[in-house]
Amino acid sequence: RTELENYIFCVMRSILWIPLVTEHQVKYIIKISSHTLEINWPKEYIPRLRLLGEIIANAVITKQTELALQENEQRFRKFFEEVPEYCFILSPAGIILDLSTAALRMLKYKKEEIVGKPLKTIYAPESIIKMKRIFSRWKRTGRIINEEMTIIDKRGDRRTVLLSAN
Repeated sequence: RTELENYIFCVMRSILWIPLVTEHQVKYIIKISSHTLEINWPKEYIPRLRLLGEIIANAVITKQTELALQENEQRFRKFFEEVPEYCFILSPAGIILDLSTAALRMLKYKKEEIVGKPLKTIYAPESIIKMKRIFSRWKRTGRIINEEMTIIDKRGDRRTVLLSAN
C-alpha cells in the first residue's frame, strides 16, 4: 500500500468524493468522510449527489462570472469617466443615458441635468434634422464616422464637433 492508502485505511472509515464538473472538467471536489462509521452509500444516492455537485459547481461558476462582470464594469466606468474625448451613451429611443466627464465639461451640464433628456437637447436647432437622419442610420448600420454637427451647451454657446459612433 501507498502512504495515502495506509492513511485512508487507518484513519478514514468512509469517504465519498463528489466531483464538481464544469465545462467537462473537474474543477473542485467535495469530500465527505467519516472517521468512525463505515458507510455504504446506497446506489440511489449517486444521482442525487451528482445533482448536488452540479448545483454547487453552477453556483461557483455564477459567482465567478458575477465577480468578473463587476470587475469589467468597474474598468469600463473608469475608462468612460477618464476618457478625454466627448462620449455619451444613448438608449435606442435617443435618450441620453450617460455622459463622460469630458462631455459634461464641454456641455456645462451636471449629470443629473442632462441624463434622461432626448439627444436633441445638445444639438443646435439647425442640426436637429441631420441628427435624426444620422441617428436613424446609426440604428440601422451601427456606425457613424466623422459627421460634422453643431452642438449647443447649457449657456447656448455653439461648437462644431465630429461625431463618430459604433
